[in-house]
Amino acid sequence: MLTKHYSPKTKIRLNVVNPHIDELVLNFADNVQSSLFSLDLSPEGDLIVAASNLYNMLRELVKYALIHNCKSIAVANIANNGIGMAINDRLKRAAA
Repeated sequence: MLTKHYSPKTKIRLNVVNPHIDELVLNFADNVQSSLFSLDLSPEGDLIVAASNLYNMLRELVKYALIHNCKSIAVANIANNGIGMAINDRLKRAAA
């Protein structure tokens, strides 16, 4: 296994409850309110749907960040059970 997987140029902060005002948000189950721009991995909190959306949404947020000069992406807390453990592992590697 690789220590790094997907490695975006935009900084990623994990398990964020209160994002910075100038921060994009990768949400899960509509847990975090964003004042700028947000995508939700699964508004219903479905971990399988979240896993399926993960890389596409990360890429979209990174693209948005580059266009609008945003420095970071805040990621909402994702349950660390079942496939959620794999999602959190991928996010941790992306944030490293």
